Amino acid sequence: DRPHNPTGITFTDQGTTLKAFWNVFQTVGANGGYLNPKDVSVTFYTLTKGDFGFGLGDSLTTSKPGETSTILPFDPNKTTMDDGKTQTLAWFGVKANNSTGESDCVTARGIVVGPRISLPFKESMSNGQLDNGFASLLGNEQYNSRKTAAAWRVVTDAASDNDGGSFVWANYTEEYAGNDVNFTIQQGDETSVNLPKVALAGATNPKLFFDLYSLIGNESTLKVLIQTPDGKDHVAAQYDLGKTTQNGWTKQSVDLAPFAKERYIIVKFEGVAQGSKVMIGIDNINIINQLERNLTAVSIETPENIVAGKKGQVKVVVKNQGAVDATRYFVILYANGNQCDAVSRTKQLPSMANDTINLKLPVAINESATSLQVKAMVIYDGDMLINDNETETKAVSVIQSPYGRINDLKAEMGGEHKVVLTWGQPVLPEPIRIYDGFENYSPFAKNMSPWTQIDGDKGLTGALQPSSTYPGQGEPFAFTAFNPNWWIEDMTNVNPGLAPHNGNQYAAAVYALNENQKLVEQNNWLISPRLSGRKQEITFYVMNVATRPGDTKYAESFDVLYSTESTDTASFVKIKSEQADGTIAFNEGANWKRITIEVPEGAKYFAIHHNTPKGKAYIFGIDDISYEQVATGADDDITEYIIYRDGKKIASVKGSQHTYTNNRVTGEHIYNVTAIYTAKTGETNESGFSNDASINTTSIETIENAPQTFDVTTLNGVKVRTNTKNYNDLQRGVYIINGKKRVVK
Repeated sequence: DRPHNPTGITFTDQGTTLKAFWNVFQTVGANGGYLNPKDVSVTFYTLTKGDFGFGLGDSLTTSKPGETSTILPFDPNKTTMDDGKTQTLAWFGVKANNSTGESDCVTARGIVVGPRISLPFKESMSNGQLDNGFASLLGNEQYNSRKTAAAWRVVTDAASDNDGGSFVWANYTEEYAGNDVNFTIQQGDETSVNLPKVALAGATNPKLFFDLYSLIGNESTLKVLIQTPDGKDHVAAQYDLGKTTQNGWTKQSVDLAPFAKERYIIVKFEGVAQGSKVMIGIDNINIINQLERNLTAVSIETPENIVAGKKGQVKVVVKNQGAVDATRYFVILYANGNQCDAVSRTKQLPSMANDTINLKLPVAINESATSLQVKAMVIYDGDMLINDNETETKAVSVIQSPYGRINDLKAEMGGEHKVVLTWGQPVLPEPIRIYDGFENYSPFAKNMSPWTQIDGDKGLTGALQPSSTYPGQGEPFAFTAFNPNWWIEDMTNVNPGLAPHNGNQYAAAVYALNENQKLVEQNNWLISPRLSGRKQEITFYVMNVATRPGDTKYAESFDVLYSTESTDTASFVKIKSEQADGTIAFNEGANWKRITIEVPEGAKYFAIHHNTPKGKAYIFGIDDISYEQVATGADDDITEYIIYRDGKKIASVKGSQHTYTNNRVTGEHIYNVTAIYTAKTGETNESGFSNDASINTTSIETIENAPQTFDVTTLNGVKVRTNTKNYNDLQRGVYIINGKKRVVK
């Protein structure tokens, strides 16, 4: 008979090859006939991904007949991932063969492949994503036999380190095809979440640290298993969570010294259920070679850009990976190689604890670089490992000040060693056209400054999905930065009617209810930033939702208005009334309609007033607004001028003053002046440097008597006197006298 399917297939890592094992074949074949196990060979294939799943690829090897193991020419140090470094699982197709025929092809889960990760290793599931790009799951037969067995998951609502991610094994519910499906844990379930391969090479004191979450009454055990390259699991630690006395996170450590000589290890967190009440969380996983004293610069967070003349906030995270508490250390911030801030810490930082340090990144008003390379360094006396003391380097873009500059600065001599500066009013920049798609606000932000929002109906915003709540639902607001795919992953694939016109989000007003849960008439204002004041065309897109093709039940009504005075709604004049009245069904596409208006000269603001009658509103969207904004600083007062000499501030004068005298000046210098703009809110901003005004003073000396003889030469090299004893007949001016510049008065 032909062979039955091979069973019990396992693999071990042989360094640069894999060794496969399988169970001895029985004497009964696939069709019930006789099978001689000594005649059966086994062939291993690669698997190729196609449109309908995986298919057989190339043959890797065929064993000798009768054997129960063979070597596969497959290098476990190489990943099949496109980036060449992220680990993954290797799968193989396997068939048994003899002279009568062959078995069906079975899929065999291989081993973790890819380059090993060196110490230190960290996995924190930050923002709900795997930091290292890979983890795998395993379960016992009972667990694998149930389609609704609860798996280990990465969740975003529980994290010991507040970074938005952790591993959790617990019962949960998910929605499928409109129905809630319960995924459960039963007594006897065993399942593990497994980390990538980590190399301990050279570690003298390797340790595993992690945070463990449990609840009182937990009916489970957590095992920490260490898989070695031979495929064997070793129990390194075990926690009886039924003995939990307090809900919450605890810090755990596991000694990995017994595995220090292994080529690599795979850490597995295995949950074992003794009942159905199970809740296990794992977070902040670190595998390190723990020295006695070792501070590590973990991360640096910088702004994407900083306006010249301003300071940016930088956050640096330092971790004490040493065995003893750290009591005194420094963090220094560098920009383009120059130190720009430093913080000293004297508080005690316990072993394996983090410290978040805030620093300032100042950008000079005359910064010429378009980008700053920013990094931080931690300084710790006695640090036993210094190659982890620097953060990565982040690029921070420098944006030049948009405020009007002075372009007529003059520098003149006002007497001996005096320089007199004069200047006029700064020249305001031209108004610019703004294209605002509401992309620069945090998802579901209700404050979208510089836009002004007025919630006139004060209603409580209603639900858009029966099983999920968007941020701000049930609260009163006019508009919010609506981001459908941030709220629910792939929302716009399921409900394309909520898709933005462009980008990821838009301004949205949602139907509202009063305190008695009765629908209210919409009364929401979105008022623009200051316009240029010139006659101009304004365009934007509006959106409504249709429940079925051709439906206009939820057509949204609004007015477009302008004001020549202020953002007070009473000052606005209506241009026209409009509707967002698209009829594409929500499950087919989004209804975006282009609106064009013209505002007259003198208009300072325009407004969109959402006023859909009660019972007619659902969600009203606004996106991609184009308008001409007022010149930056046009509405501000100039309250001060700053005087710079050779790039350094030397003085300031009131905004009403347009001259400054610099006394006791020697040498050659370059002067610049900047203007300080003060807004009605009190916010101050500095303009960029004025034009350069250069003058040379020190090498020019005033002479009145010169009893010795001297030669006199003009500045262009013409000798006008030789061995003269007086200069009475010299015209006033600057001459070279005995090799020095002198002023003859």
